[in-house]
Amino acid sequence: MVGKAVFAGLAALAAAAPATAETLTVETYSPALSKAALGVRSIAVDRFAGREGARFSFMVADALQQASIRGQPWFTVLVDAGAEVDAVLEGGVTPHISEHSFRRKREVCWTENEQGECTEKREVELDCIRLMVNVRPDVRLVARDGTLLWTSTSARGDQEEFCPDVDSDPDVRSMIDDVLPDLVQDISRELTPRGTMLPVRIMERRNGLSGDDRDSFRDAIRLTKGDEAAACESFEREPRPALADVQCRPLCRTARRPCAGAGHVSHGSGLGPVGR
Repeated sequence: MVGKAVFAGLAALAAAAPATAETLTVETYSPALSKAALGVRSIAVDRFAGREGARFSFMVADALQQASIRGQPWFTVLVDAGAEVDAVLEGGVTPHISEHSFRRKREVCWTENEQGECTEKREVELDCIRLMVNVRPDVRLVARDGTLLWTSTSARGDQEEFCPDVDSDPDVRSMIDDVLPDLVQDISRELTPRGTMLPVRIMERRNGLSGDDRDSFRDAIRLTKGDEAAACESFEREPRPALADVQCRPLCRTARRPCAGAGHVSHGSGLGPVGR
């Protein structure tokens, strides 16, 4: 698994890029919303209690298992709460279903002919029902020593209105199925970092360069429009390190195209966010 990463900084450099801009695609990261979960790398997902608990726990375990940074899983996820892990995710999920009666005017068929065709319609007031499904998982992340690290505050709901005299009853099962994936994503965002591929513009400032240096730098920038890998290779081949320092070291390495001798991202590199 990957080690702890520094997530701040790159997102501030990236923004929506015009299709013709000279850009390099970099992967930016946002940390988990819950700071308490940042040190958790192995996690056991207990079998949740409640009507939807077991199924929901499997969905959450799958989502956490799929969370990855640069192709490496962020968590080691187990389904055995007794295993040696950093923390255990436990709790229960039971939907709350409620009904509220109201009256509504609807146009209905008043008379039919012998063939069952409607020959007259009238607007009448009918007894109707508003059916509401609300799901608020009671899910907690507990450290191995018993410390409560995080508690879910997410809640999702769905509702449908129908008039029994003229409408079919809503499918409650389907309504519950519609909200559970959103709740899973809420939990995943709380506990796992997020990676996003964003274009970052290459600034074309060539101050201090002259002659062949300016041409070489310009040609490398142009390559970014169609072949980012070739652009980075061009920077890497540049014998004068100043050009690699300007573009290759801070961006190509971040874009997973390592430069020879590349180190950390340098400041004052001539890079700028797209649109500024």
